[in-house]
Amino acid sequence: MLQAGGLDETDLYQDLNQNPRQIIGELDYTRVFRETEYSGLIGERLEKVCEAGFASMDFILDFEFGGKDQPHKNIGDIAFLIPPREGFKHGDHILGVVDTKSSSETDLKKERIKNKHIEYLRQAREFRHDAHIAHIFVVFSMKGLAANEIDWYDAIEREYRDPLDATMVVLYADALAQMIDAHVSVGQRNELNLAVGDITDTIRPFFNYRAFRDSLDSEIRTMTRVADEDPSEGEQSYQEEYLQRERVLVVTRDMVDQRLRNVVENYDEIEHRLSRYPASRY
Repeated sequence: MLQAGGLDETDLYQDLNQNPRQIIGELDYTRVFRETEYSGLIGERLEKVCEAGFASMDFILDFEFGGKDQPHKNIGDIAFLIPPREGFKHGDHILGVVDTKSSSETDLKKERIKNKHIEYLRQAREFRHDAHIAHIFVVFSMKGLAANEIDWYDAIEREYRDPLDATMVVLYADALAQMIDAHVSVGQRNELNLAVGDITDTIRPFFNYRAFRDSLDSEIRTMTRVADEDPSEGEQSYQEEYLQRERVLVVTRDMVDQRLRNVVENYDEIEHRLSRYPASRY
């Protein structure tokens, strides 16, 4: 419901809880809403939609944490835990610290490192022995090659290595929507669970650079946010610079879509076990 200067937030969580698929529509709609005169509460709304989205993927979080709910604290918008996966390479806990960006185009040149993001990372030190840290920006798009995630990462990179072990993730909203869709679609979720046993294993690599490096095929690992076919000189330079920095992951919808397809087509761990019932002799 529209109100002067913003949206009525009263029943948002209730609506998303009753209809998780609405989260996907909200991720699309929120960007459109930014372009209208009713954009007053768009940042807060995106936070809540992303919270619901991560929760729908069985990430563990506190809905009362962070962002606009704790405006006087210098903390991220959202914090979540991805549970560990025993026997899975790079299957440790992942602590996600999320900053949602409601602008149509994000420009990280304007994003403060000192007194903001360094604080976010240092606040995660309690997890340094038992979790990988995913430092996440949820964005609608990046403001061209000048959006500067590479230079921004270079400026903060030391914080990602000592004493923490961290990955910087630029997660496109439509890529997040694709992940959510796989979780709330009964058929697709079952296909992925039949393939690998736990749907979380399909998306875990997008939040840990080691899992990304070791679990995904080269086609996905070399995808970037710029055109792969006939790139300009500037785009080619960006691709080369980006691919040299393994702790930065810019996750697009195409990457997630290809990952989901690969899992369904190439794995049958649980389906193979299930096929043994009923036994041929009994």
